Amino acid sequence: CNERHALVDGEPCRFAHPALAGGDSKLWGARHEASLDSPKAYALASDPCLDGRAIAWRLFQDSFRALGSDEFCDACARHAAALRHFNSREGARIIARGLPAPDQLQAFALKRVREVWGDKVICVDACQEYLDRSGQIVTSRLTDTQYSPPSRSVVKVAADAKSICNVARIIKVGILNAAVDFDPASKRDTAWHGFAARGFDNWRDSGPRFRADKAQRTAHGGSVYCTPAFEHAIAYSFKGAVSPVAGKPPFAAMTTASGEKWNFTMLMQVAVYGRGEPGAVVEKHQTFGSAPDDGWDRSKIEWVVHDVSKAQIYGVVFCFFPDDQNWGA
Repeated sequence: CNERHALVDGEPCRFAHPALAGGDSKLWGARHEASLDSPKAYALASDPCLDGRAIAWRLFQDSFRALGSDEFCDACARHAAALRHFNSREGARIIARGLPAPDQLQAFALKRVREVWGDKVICVDACQEYLDRSGQIVTSRLTDTQYSPPSRSVVKVAADAKSICNVARIIKVGILNAAVDFDPASKRDTAWHGFAARGFDNWRDSGPRFRADKAQRTAHGGSVYCTPAFEHAIAYSFKGAVSPVAGKPPFAAMTTASGEKWNFTMLMQVAVYGRGEPGAVVEKHQTFGSAPDDGWDRSKIEWVVHDVSKAQIYGVVFCFFPDDQNWGA
C-alpha cells in the first residue's frame, strides 16, 4: 500500500492516503462518534447494541440520502476493501503516524516525554498509535527477527478484578538516540522494558538510556531486563514494577479536560544487540510467574542485559486503560 497503484480487490488502496485525489469522506456523521478521549468508549460493559439494520440506518442514512443508492454502495465497497487490506497487514497495525493532530491522550504522552527529557529528544516521524496486531509472535521485515508487536488487549496477572487491565489505547513517542543502529546489517532484536510510570520523572537525569546503578529486581543478575513479549512487559509495569510511592500502584493516571480519568502504564521500546553473546545479553526463565507470555518460551522470556550499551531505547510507549476498578493511581 506504499505504492499508489497497489490493488485491493481490484481497487486502488485507499487506506490512510488522504492526499490521493478522490479520497472518500466518512460515511457517518460526527454526532454518532464516541469520543476517543473518553474511557467510557472502551468500557467492557456497554449499552445493549441495536440490531444490525437499525444501527446501519442510524449511522449511514445521511450519506445514503446525499449520495444516492449506487454511489453510496460503491463508497461502501471501497471502504470495506480498504479495511480488509488494513486487517491483512502483518505485525503491528499502526495509525496516526507522526501524531499530526494529537487528541488529549496523544498530547499527554508527548507532553510527559517533553517534561522529562525535553523536546529535542522526540522523533516526530516515529510517533504513532497502535491498534490490534496480526499475531502474538511475528518476524520483523526490518530486522528479520521475531518479536511481539503491540496490541490492545485485556492483560490478566491474577483472577481478581484489580489484577486485570483493559488496555484500550497504545501511543508511542519516538525517541532520537544516536546509539541505535538501524542498519539491517547490524543484527538487532526488538524488546520491551516495562517500568513504573509513576517514577518516570526519575529518568530525567539519565536521559533515554539505561544505567546499571538504577537497576532493580535483578533476580538473574545483570543490569537491564527486557522481554520480546509485549503483554509480559505490560503486566510487569502494571503489577510487578517497584512503585516510588509507598501504598500506590506502579502505574499512573491522567485526567481529561472533561474530568474523566485514565490510568496508564509505560514501556520502553528497546533495540537489543548481541542476544546470546556471553557477557552481553542472556535469555533467562520467567520470574514474574503470573504474567502472560505472548506465546514465548517461558524458560527464555526474560532477556538479561549485562552490557547496558547493548540495550538502546528508541521509543516510549504509553498504554492507557480505564480506571474501572478505582485503583487509586
